[in-house]
Amino acid sequence: MVRSRHPFIINECVRGTGGACGAQYLDEAFEQLIRRKLGAKAKDILTPRSLSEAMRSFETTIKSQFNPLSTDCEDEFEIPIPGAPELPDIGLSYGYLKLSKYVGINMAFNGIRNEINSVFTPVFAKIVTLVQGQIRDVAKIYSNGIKVHIP
Repeated sequence: MVRSRHPFIINECVRGTGGACGAQYLDEAFEQLIRRKLGAKAKDILTPRSLSEAMRSFETTIKSQFNPLSTDCEDEFEIPIPGAPELPDIGLSYGYLKLSKYVGINMAFNGIRNEINSVFTPVFAKIVTLVQGQIRDVAKIYSNGIKVHIP
């Protein structure tokens, strides 16, 4: 319920579900993506320092800027993996692991998502599910209807 528009203040209408989602899940999914991409060599390549550097890169660039629907969003990202060997067959060269936004160049064909997008999609889906549940709960309380604006 909106208490004030200037400054914007709202009251909680329904109790949260306690469902977890968000930044921590993005971090975990990104680390798993790197480990999958490196395969059996991950345990040797990902030292605490190199993993920390990769995660810092994700945190400061991709995580805050990734938008799969924007044409301005990069199609490829290079993640620093200090001290890593050259493995060009998986996109690891000169200490950087190349990750793509999508598989394939022609997204109009079928929109196959991969790599970076695979980190975000499951987390976004959880968030949408939680918000939809809260909207349903509010609608039950306020039978005269609710207005929801999601930009």
